[in-house]
Amino acid sequence: MRLLLYAPVFVRPSETFIYDLATELASAGVDVSVVTSRRELAEECPFEPVTVVPKPGRWSPDRLARRVYGGILGRYGGRDASTAAHRARIGATLKGARPDIILAEYGESGVLLARLARAINVPLVVSFHGADATRAARGPFWRSHYASMLPLVAAATGPSAYIRDKLIDLGCPPDRAHVIHNGVRLNRIPFTSPVDRYTGGEIRFLFVGRLTEKKDPISLLRSFARARSALTDKQLTLTIVGDGPLRHDVEREIRSLQLEESVRLLGRQPHSRVIELFGTSHIYVQHSVTAMDGDEEGLPVSITEALASGLPVISTRHSGIPEIVRHGETGLLVAEGDVAGMAQAIIDLAHNPESWQGYGEAGRTVLEEEFAMPVVQRRLRSFLQSICEQHS
Repeated sequence: MRLLLYAPVFVRPSETFIYDLATELASAGVDVSVVTSRRELAEECPFEPVTVVPKPGRWSPDRLARRVYGGILGRYGGRDASTAAHRARIGATLKGARPDIILAEYGESGVLLARLARAINVPLVVSFHGADATRAARGPFWRSHYASMLPLVAAATGPSAYIRDKLIDLGCPPDRAHVIHNGVRLNRIPFTSPVDRYTGGEIRFLFVGRLTEKKDPISLLRSFARARSALTDKQLTLTIVGDGPLRHDVEREIRSLQLEESVRLLGRQPHSRVIELFGTSHIYVQHSVTAMDGDEEGLPVSITEALASGLPVISTRHSGIPEIVRHGETGLLVAEGDVAGMAQAIIDLAHNPESWQGYGEAGRTVLEEEFAMPVVQRRLRSFLQSICEQHS
């Protein structure tokens, strides 16, 4: 099977699961080639072949046309006018590659490639991840384009049943909407029991993620502050790994809540350092919410990795999170925005360290059975192969 994988960027630091999937499929015998508009992390994530079809530069005729048509037709009319030449170059690349099937990462990529795949009679599978099926779909531009694209593709996938339901709402026929998890390389994440490193003193909480509205680090800090004030007999600390547009708000909130002695803000860290932090922490916390612009999680990689490492997880009933953080089994869940509820969950787990190992073992089992990269790769490979056979 000759698979052409298209990703707008190959690969962003937050999207290494796309790279892992490409390498896993290739190692399993699939002939994988990548087409992208921008190559990143080439040394950290080597892969061949990768064909870069760059988007038009600032002063290219395409970009100038976008500005002209944007003034006449509006923002999205300009976008349509400027992508024609870029789409044509990608189309020539696809035709030359002669793939059996195309896998497009993100809904916007599906819109870009749908007509091209149809023109060369190659089945297209579009992989949605989160914001593309939530925030983008709120606007009339993408909602209209998705409604036109989804009935034409061979299949559309999401990382959770929640996102699959979104795809059906957007116009994907139910029999073509599927759940394909983002695989986790468990061999890179050692499982250790947090109980074994707890000495009765400091209880170390960890959050990993971009400091954005949908991650709601402010509510997380307020929950942590409440729990810390209630647990005067325990030493609670919180490490936050990540950067983003809310960095200054987070720093200000830490000062306002007088958490300077209890909260470490590390900024973005390499994945190897994140794995180390999983192995030295006791509990993982994340207060995900639906952002004002409609942006939602798909199924956060940081949560799956925390569970893989053996940490109990405290999070929210948001998007696909309850599909993996199973309340009372692999962690605890509260409603979005429920600061008091999350504070109580923190208190409950801090009071019961003997429960940590059971949560951790259950989480690792879920990951091994449903999210381990070999499991996901085998399911995706079989899924893609069946589409090829139906198409032939």
